[in-house]
Amino acid sequence: MEFQTLSRMTFRIAAASLLAGVAALGSSPALAETDCVTTISSIFAGSGGLIWITFADSSTVEIPQSNPSQTAILSLAVSAQLANRQVQVRYPSGVCTGHHAEIVGLFLK
Repeated sequence: MEFQTLSRMTFRIAAASLLAGVAALGSSPALAETDCVTTISSIFAGSGGLIWITFADSSTVEIPQSNPSQTAILSLAVSAQLANRQVQVRYPSGVCTGHHAEIVGLFLK
């Protein structure tokens, strides 16, 4: 009888720990990425390899040379602007407006 009670208690503690772990993962900042659809107004390249993109909604993003996707993002941005196509910008933060010092990715729509 004591073994069954101890076993149930162990199971409840394990289940509670598992649920707490899942809840903690659900609130992880990495899951807070935001996708924004817009068009590109201008692209600046210079200043030590920095790429600066301004979008039609007046938001901006800077892509430093240290970003491993900088060349690919620049290529997509120029293609989108020349073709007058929309882009979907993925930011690590939860807002579309304002200035962004980081970008996760750029999709050509």
